[in-house]
Amino acid sequence: PRGPPPQRIVLTDPRNRRGGGEFVFDRVFHPGTQQEFCESAAQRCVESVVGMRSNATILAYGQTGSGKTFTMEGPAGGEGVLQYAVRRIFSNRAQGAKVLFQYVQLYNNDFLDLLDPPSEVGGGKRLSLADAANFHYLAGALLVPAQSPEEMLQLVAKGAMFRATGATNMNDASSRSHAILIIVVEPPGGGGPVKAGSAMYLVDLAGSERVKRSGVQGARFEEATMINGSLSTLGRVVLSLVERDGRPSSHIPYMDNSLTMLLKSGLGGNSVTVLVACITGADDSVDESTNTLRFAAQASHVKNAVAKKDKADQAAAEAAKITLQAKELSIGPEGWAEVPLDPPLKVWGSWAAGDGPVIICIHDKGKSASQFEKLLPLLGPRVLAPEWNIESEDCKKGTCFKNAELLLKLVDYLGVAKPTLFGIDAGAVIAGQFKRSYKTRVGSLVLLNMRLDHNEKSYKAANKKDPSIATAFMTGPFISYYIGDFSAPAETQHKMCKNLGKTTLMWPLCKGYLPDPQCTFSGNKIMMKMKDAMKATLVDSWQMDPEDMAKAVLKAATLPGGSSVKQLC
Repeated sequence: PRGPPPQRIVLTDPRNRRGGGEFVFDRVFHPGTQQEFCESAAQRCVESVVGMRSNATILAYGQTGSGKTFTMEGPAGGEGVLQYAVRRIFSNRAQGAKVLFQYVQLYNNDFLDLLDPPSEVGGGKRLSLADAANFHYLAGALLVPAQSPEEMLQLVAKGAMFRATGATNMNDASSRSHAILIIVVEPPGGGGPVKAGSAMYLVDLAGSERVKRSGVQGARFEEATMINGSLSTLGRVVLSLVERDGRPSSHIPYMDNSLTMLLKSGLGGNSVTVLVACITGADDSVDESTNTLRFAAQASHVKNAVAKKDKADQAAAEAAKITLQAKELSIGPEGWAEVPLDPPLKVWGSWAAGDGPVIICIHDKGKSASQFEKLLPLLGPRVLAPEWNIESEDCKKGTCFKNAELLLKLVDYLGVAKPTLFGIDAGAVIAGQFKRSYKTRVGSLVLLNMRLDHNEKSYKAANKKDPSIATAFMTGPFISYYIGDFSAPAETQHKMCKNLGKTTLMWPLCKGYLPDPQCTFSGNKIMMKMKDAMKATLVDSWQMDPEDMAKAVLKAATLPGGSSVKQLC
């Protein structure tokens, strides 16, 4: 199911200073929506970890007193993100999978074990970062096998009592450390503790307010300096991930602080990360709330690899669902069948079971499926040419919505998720309209300009009938790919051309009835601008025989990824 649309939060500064602003996030939660929040924030993380697909991190970020610990641990006797995640991990793990956990705090840049606290201040074991196969953990800290969620939550609650707190101007019992619960799910038959599996990091960060605002001095000042140092490094890591934009980067500053070193496997790369920005509505906290929202807005632009994988998985699931709904189509001995749609649709071609490319051929206005008579036998066993009326005015405006809607009904009936659409002239307009209307339902587009393709005899005959025929050829239905309106000046048309994704543009590079490989004809110059805007592959189709044309279409139908741009002029 689709999640809700992005939501907006507006922060107003009652002092009329420069604070406040408008921010957009994936979700905005109000007080009293704790259960809804837990489901939204934690469920995807749990699924990734128990499914061994990736690591996951949930961070609560914000100033002291904004509700970070309440968000993570919940109200007394209630459920927060931590309890929700633990219970769902146990209920969703594979049979035989083991759950282990560590609970630590980062205090003054040193890790301390909250499950095995020191008996005196300044004591305790020295913990160090260690690497498992897929994640980081802390060597020296207790790694406890959990038999049940109740047992685990009791130990975590006991450990939380030893977390460093202290009074500040913002809170009488302010957290002075970052608390981190590390949950490891080890697959059945794993090679022992921390050898394999996935990890979830549940992080309750210390307050992000300015030292001046908190009013701390002495030891508290040193604590605040360490807290802000780790949060600053976290901010630099987020900024570097945003600048990387999913591409390899020379340097992400994980190693600049112990916090980001530990969380490295749960922040970038193949991981699911949820940042919970906690703010207060208090008038005197507008500056801190604004800074929190700015940081969160920046973090929302980080693109992890797992997001691409999830998108691919979702697309595959949708394609499988469409395939399961396929209905039988039997082509008669005359080479056609009537598909029982609303309205019924006559299709020509062949339709056989198999995994080859599915090609839908769309004829020009005023023509019929016979336009593909010589091509259909050359395009494989899964090729169809629907026969329909194309309204002149719709084609002129580049809309053709009725034809695009009927085409969607056809591919749904066939159970085809992403066919290749091969359109000629006005048929190319329909193919483009279908792509714009149903972006995820097209594999490749092949757009052929046939009206411009003439030999000497046919061109002279057409020119004798209409001396302006050359101009008519230049401003054929392909102009709709610019603006959908013939009346606009040619010099502005290329600015409105849509990028249609994986597209092959078959265009006869000719002037009149003579070849024009250097694109001196004005129609070809316009075409080159259109091709660049589409980021399309260009194929010179002038006087191309059916065999070569079929090869070009089949090549486009089987191209992995997007088409390249082939500069011919």
